[in-house]
Amino acid sequence: MKDDELARTIQAKWPTLAACADTISEHPTATLRPAQATDSAAHRALVDLATEGSALGAFDIESTIGEGGMGIVKLARQRSLGRRVVVKTLRPDVTAPDAALSLLREAWITGALEHPNIVPVHELVIDARGLPVIVLKRIEGVTWSTLIENPELVLSRAGAVDPLEFHLGVFGQVCNAVSLAHARGIIHRDLKPDNVMIGAFGEVYVVDWGIAVSLRDAGDGRLPLAVNATQIAGTPAYMAPEMLGGATPNISAQTDVYLLGAVLFEVLTAKAPHDGSDFHAIIASILASQPVLPASVPEELAQICTTAMSAAPADRWKSADDLRLAVQAFQRHRGSGLLAASAHARLLELQDLIAQGATTSPESRARLYNLFGECQFGFKQSLTSWPQNRVSEAGLRTAREAMVRIELASGFPEQAAMMLAEVSHPPATLARAVADAVENARRDRTEAERLRLEFDPAIGRRTRAVAGGAIGLFFTVMPLGAWYLEARSGGPTLARSLGNAAASTIFAAVLLAVGRRSLAEATVNRRMAVGMIFMFAAQFVLEVGGADLGFAPGPMIVTHFFLWFVVAGVFAITSDRRLAPTAAMYLLSFLYLSRNPHHRFPVMALANFVLSLNVLLAWKSPAQRPPARK
Repeated sequence: MKDDELARTIQAKWPTLAACADTISEHPTATLRPAQATDSAAHRALVDLATEGSALGAFDIESTIGEGGMGIVKLARQRSLGRRVVVKTLRPDVTAPDAALSLLREAWITGALEHPNIVPVHELVIDARGLPVIVLKRIEGVTWSTLIENPELVLSRAGAVDPLEFHLGVFGQVCNAVSLAHARGIIHRDLKPDNVMIGAFGEVYVVDWGIAVSLRDAGDGRLPLAVNATQIAGTPAYMAPEMLGGATPNISAQTDVYLLGAVLFEVLTAKAPHDGSDFHAIIASILASQPVLPASVPEELAQICTTAMSAAPADRWKSADDLRLAVQAFQRHRGSGLLAASAHARLLELQDLIAQGATTSPESRARLYNLFGECQFGFKQSLTSWPQNRVSEAGLRTAREAMVRIELASGFPEQAAMMLAEVSHPPATLARAVADAVENARRDRTEAERLRLEFDPAIGRRTRAVAGGAIGLFFTVMPLGAWYLEARSGGPTLARSLGNAAASTIFAAVLLAVGRRSLAEATVNRRMAVGMIFMFAAQFVLEVGGADLGFAPGPMIVTHFFLWFVVAGVFAITSDRRLAPTAAMYLLSFLYLSRNPHHRFPVMALANFVLSLNVLLAWKSPAQRPPARK
């Protein structure tokens, strides 16, 4: 509301505000009571009380326990039942008829509202002056405002560990009492912490119904009607705008809803909502009704309070019960909020650690995952108790997306993909980055697996063992046969040497043809096959070339040993180092035969026998596979 609008509104209401302007300025927490004219209903009630003989004589007055503007409250003993009660009557100096009527109406209203949170009326009698006296249940306790102002009393008297939880519990019981009153058509009009009593055993009572009005006309004139409430009434520090009076009354159940919101405001801030320093400040606060709550108040609870205190009645909660249910929902959500707050603190630590860039060492990754586990657990627990907790939803998403990016940056796309699967509707750019990284990793694994299989010595090992053993055995036996034939024929011949080379080549070719499928599966097998073909071809060419050069057959066979050493050595170096003993045997044989060539066939048989043993021992079981590349 703008300043000029506020000035015009105050000016328009000045006829009803002028009489109480000083009280509003000096005592904003005092109740303003409207004037009440004595009518026939009140007069008849007093006459009936006197006729029935229901007098205060049945009670022994003990002491005064409270005194207000018009009334006085005393402790008394009811002789008939031997119990202590509270009697409320008018002060000796108050004789105005409207005061008696106000007290009567309070008795009628309170007596009609039987509820655990409304003080029971035991009896309505008259005193010696002929004025009404209300006999009420004795409450041993303190006002709610006392506990709000002194949080330590909440711990010592009520034994509550959480003051806010305690006060919200009291608030719910006050709402219950007001809901019953509204169901009976009664509007309290003066709800405030001073008008709520807290008993020694946790009892909660809404008191002082002295300015209540009725929404229903019973026709007996006993209760003032809301449609006639044109005067200012209530406590300025808590008032709703429509309570300032005016020609058009607007008192309704939403008026009490506003007052309940004002009470909740004081619970949350420890001060009344309209606590201006002067008359104009207080009236301006009432008319504007824009309560400002501290940032420490949970957002959900702050919204509940500000909705209840909306300037327009239509914008408030529809009923006191709706307000109570909203606060109860917050109480259920509060545990979720506390979990979310703790998890959010862990999330901030997680984000700080990521920002520092120390996420690659084992220690930092362990710290990273510990923080993530803690904040994820907290957010999940928060959502378990309150699935609609948007703060927890956002925090959990933020934590998971942060970990997805960390796993991508660390080169773990599979872990990133698993983390991303738990994020509903992830950012498109992040989803594409994860998908690309996973596909690249798949390609790398496929290539690594292909290379591993290509160079896996276990593949085709049996075929190699059979082929190598057969060749070794063949060349073990063949030299002995050649040695025998040469001894019988009187020496080596070129034809026999070429024949031996050709027979060896054919035998090897047959073996390779039989095992070609297995030998083609891996690089080590193909190298062996190619090496054998090369060796026999080279051996045959060496025989032919040596013959053209005039080399004698005996020395020519000795050169074969060096050729076999070279082929076996290259194969041991490039494919399977376990064949190094064969290469060494061929080298030693060559060196020996270079001085003793006439021993070539026995030495050849021995060397080839070593080849057979070497192959069988090396390839009888799988070699240890090299680890796959990451």
